[in-house]
Amino acid sequence: MNQSIVHLPLIESRCLMRIMQYPFFLCWIVVSLSLISVGHAQENSVVMDSDLTTSSFGQPVSIKTKNDQGRITGVFPQGWQDNSSWAPVSYQSLKVTQDNTSFWRINIPTPQPERIQLRHNLPDMAGSEMVYELTLLARGNQFIEIGVRRSGAPYEFFWSTRQVLNDQWQRYQWQLKLTKHLQYQDIGLWLNITGSPAQIDLKQIKINAYTPEQILEQAKAKYPGPGPANLLRQSRLPLGMQTGWSLHRTMDDADDVQISHVSDPTSPTGSDVMHLVSEEKRMFVRGEPLTIHRYWLNHVASVYVKGSGRIQFSANSGSYYLANREIAIDPSMGWQRLVIKFKPRNDPAHPTCLTFQGIGDLCIDGLMVHSGNEPQPYQSQLPAEIALAAGEGQIASFTNTHFDNEAATFRYVCTGVPENQPAFLNLQFTNVYGKQKQQQIQLKDAKQWVGQMNYNVFDDQPYGSIHVQATITDGQGKPISTANELVMHRLRRPHYWMKDAPDSPFGTHTLSTRRHIQMAKAVGMNWTRLHDAGTEYIGWYHLEPKPGQWQFYDKQLKRYRQFGMKILGLLSTAPKWASMYPGFDVNGYFDRYYMPKDFDQFANGYVKVVVQRYDKLIDAWDIWNEPWGTWWSVGYDQSKQGTDGYIQAEDEVKQYANFQKIVYNAVKEVKPDAHVTGTNSIFGEVGKAWTKGMVENGAVPFADSFAYHHYTQSYVGYPGDVVHRGLHDQVQLFPDHKLPYPAWMTEGSPVSGQIANGLYRVTLPEAEPEDVMQTADSLSRYCLSMLTAGVQRFFLYSMHTHDYFGQANTWQVLVTEEGALHPCAAAVSAMAWFLEDTTFKQHTSLIDGLHAWVFAGPRETVTVLSTTPGADVDYTLPDNQGTQYFDLFGNPLTPGTPLGQTLVYQVTNAK
Repeated sequence: MNQSIVHLPLIESRCLMRIMQYPFFLCWIVVSLSLISVGHAQENSVVMDSDLTTSSFGQPVSIKTKNDQGRITGVFPQGWQDNSSWAPVSYQSLKVTQDNTSFWRINIPTPQPERIQLRHNLPDMAGSEMVYELTLLARGNQFIEIGVRRSGAPYEFFWSTRQVLNDQWQRYQWQLKLTKHLQYQDIGLWLNITGSPAQIDLKQIKINAYTPEQILEQAKAKYPGPGPANLLRQSRLPLGMQTGWSLHRTMDDADDVQISHVSDPTSPTGSDVMHLVSEEKRMFVRGEPLTIHRYWLNHVASVYVKGSGRIQFSANSGSYYLANREIAIDPSMGWQRLVIKFKPRNDPAHPTCLTFQGIGDLCIDGLMVHSGNEPQPYQSQLPAEIALAAGEGQIASFTNTHFDNEAATFRYVCTGVPENQPAFLNLQFTNVYGKQKQQQIQLKDAKQWVGQMNYNVFDDQPYGSIHVQATITDGQGKPISTANELVMHRLRRPHYWMKDAPDSPFGTHTLSTRRHIQMAKAVGMNWTRLHDAGTEYIGWYHLEPKPGQWQFYDKQLKRYRQFGMKILGLLSTAPKWASMYPGFDVNGYFDRYYMPKDFDQFANGYVKVVVQRYDKLIDAWDIWNEPWGTWWSVGYDQSKQGTDGYIQAEDEVKQYANFQKIVYNAVKEVKPDAHVTGTNSIFGEVGKAWTKGMVENGAVPFADSFAYHHYTQSYVGYPGDVVHRGLHDQVQLFPDHKLPYPAWMTEGSPVSGQIANGLYRVTLPEAEPEDVMQTADSLSRYCLSMLTAGVQRFFLYSMHTHDYFGQANTWQVLVTEEGALHPCAAAVSAMAWFLEDTTFKQHTSLIDGLHAWVFAGPRETVTVLSTTPGADVDYTLPDNQGTQYFDLFGNPLTPGTPLGQTLVYQVTNAK
């Protein structure tokens, strides 16, 4: 045990977590659970091999933790040590033997105020000249974080990943590179475990090092030859964009870009073609993700285009442009083939994709990617292809969502089917529970190559997300098409669909694109907060870049209100000319958040202008963002790197308290009935110190609600969980230990870094399937705890951080990496349906580990049943007259059903 190490208390805030994960010298991260196996390479260097089935364990320990509030007991395996004693935590480290096999167990019997941290020393690790593979053999049905971390301040991770363990033994693998040489004195391997009750079992943690030459040698052995004639699964687009395609997150799918499909008798492939129209804004459309295994070969990409305007055709990997070509086209040119040549990157975390940028009226057909130096005549990977798209519905075409009063249909178009030969369309349906059904259609003639089908094939489970996978086979069952997939979501139509719900507790963060506003509303999110997702619409930095030169974003703000989305406007940022520190550009994001040099100028020259302008659109305002972090700086120390250089004022709490008073008064002067949040705190020790300072500096009367942020990786949904404790600790800092107004949790999430691939299987063929039930339950429990802790309104962060596969940041919620709706959103929609317009009344413990949370409303009484994580609850749903039961996704359950581990809704007194 190294008690000399200085430990940083866990702060489950987005601020410090972001700094730790994204330092300016961050490693190149390649995270995958099914990469090229390098485990059997003949020549590799073992960096660390902790075989916990044979490891010796040290002497028993009993370690007092912070202020003697907790205790760590047990034995630790060789090389491992606790890194949690800085916090008041308690857990047991044990050697366990089962079935003649020993392993290491971390037992966390009760909820902890902070996460458990374990550390293993590492030797020197080289920079970009080496590739490292980390292998973990574990079980636990719990969330962990594992990564290479600096031992001392500033405690950042050079690489880290988050993983939800399975309750069965499973082997996980990741590959990583580092951009700088790390010395053993500075680094270790950290294993962090959520503070929820948990039992984590570990058999092996191993790190191997390989040279790029070793990786290349094995890849060449695994992937010989030139590869397929066309690497793309979908080269024809008769139904427009397919799964995996996406429109840039900032672009509205009506006002900015319209995407559809049209018939063209002259199309190069003979099928209908994708149609793109962008009259004013330069479009940015990405194609399907493509992992190019033969990365040592040159490649060629091509596409046929037709129309009028300009188009840039590119091959991208992450933020890298591998090749691009831009041309002007007009109708007289007819179909033109654009060709680009590129060398792929060996970066499985950032798949290659074809992108289309430009402006005009454009048609696209006949896409192709293949190895070589010259373009080959167009052909598809296999003779046939299947295009899939949602059937008719109010928002189905751009969200893949149907409400329960709409037909649950999808469309298909089969192209390239050989005539006069037996062919079959094979469909497999899989729901969120893992249930499967198959259907087969004989394709007798061209009329059957185009059709519509019902995807709601699970009669007893009509709600939730359903995965459709399609292939075409010949008479002998041999595939003659590539596979395609579609994920559809069937939800109850929200109570406040297309209407305002000013009293709704459900909020999120989303940009002003109608597909995502309507996704949010469809899920039951009725409020949006304009931070990050919308800062550009409302922040002073963006509205008045030069004194007196205003630019407003009325269209974007009106679009929210068009669909019944209420707005919490954020009064924040300062243009350079009004900034406390205008002279040095370090990070375009944080530089906007230097403290304004004149608070009165901020209030009178900016706040009053926007509050007055948007008087009819916005009636609730938030003041700044996370001033306790990098967002409230007064300067920059150029001798430091990245976010470490931002300088906070010594009296920052006092400064912000004064700032809040001035801004609050300015808002009220213009709009007396406006709601203005205050304090702007955070869960944890940093937040408690901040809130205490705000109270002491007299800021309490200058607010209409207490605003705070809460990020956690802990399972919640039980009394005394981290959500309940977090708010309780804040409330204790106010006079008389009471809040004088409601609590608004204005930013937070329990699933940061956990949302992965949803139900995708074909679009991301090498990715490990995600446990969507766990993700959905975790997010739903978080919402439940917010409501039962006394939070009046909460804002999940965020629906706007999607970008593309391998490029989305860890803060996304409700959506997948490219911006499609994630299955966890279907679970949240069920909660919003049952609990909208209700009031939490009481908690009852039915049996040990089982909790009943009672909500009363005008339609019915809803009791949410939840379990304490790790509790072994034996309970079946009783058969009570007038009582109905529904599962996590809102599907009916019959009395006598075992409870299980996920939330259950018990509905009584239905009117």
